[in-house]
Amino acid sequence: MTTTLLFDIDGTLMDTEEVMVKSLQATLEEQKNLTLPTHDLDFILGIPGKKALEKFSSSESEIAFLHECWVKNVERFLDYAEIFPGIRELLFELKKMAIPLGVVTSKTNQSMKTEFEPYGLSDYFTTVVTASHTEKHKPNPDPINLALELSGAKKAQAIYIGDSIYDMQSAHAAGIDFALAKWGAKENTEFAQSDIILAEPNDLLKYIER
Repeated sequence: MTTTLLFDIDGTLMDTEEVMVKSLQATLEEQKNLTLPTHDLDFILGIPGKKALEKFSSSESEIAFLHECWVKNVERFLDYAEIFPGIRELLFELKKMAIPLGVVTSKTNQSMKTEFEPYGLSDYFTTVVTASHTEKHKPNPDPINLALELSGAKKAQAIYIGDSIYDMQSAHAAGIDFALAKWGAKENTEFAQSDIILAEPNDLLKYIER
């Protein structure tokens, strides 16, 4: 029986790919004079911003500076963000069923305030773990383990829903099932290791005992 559902945000609850990629492209062009095509930045999706920036600098101080610039640029492109179709309806149904919901995200606390809270989904979640809460991040299991600890959920009764390989690796390292959100995921043969594959948000209801 599933008693707790943990969700990733970017690529799972919200379509923010253009926001993140365009804002990083702008940052790298402004600060590093680098012009990179979109496909060269796909690797940033699903990992903390500072970790992604390690590809462009080995200096901690420069990475911190670039991250600040990136965060500011994200706000310029937020009009590209949207909640995936069917997500609001799914969360509403899960709330009616009294299923405890949590978020485990690579966003920081600061990013949550500007990039998630304005969209009106926060009230659905009783447990929130961000990149600000753990030293290690996905694909490490620490973020999911913390969410399980905070929610009191048993591993055998929890599912993590995400769209990236990092999400799947984190879930499996934590010892819980992973459900692939195909609507936000990019094709990858490694997703054959997913425990559940969801074509659309409403499919998740099939795995909840009513």
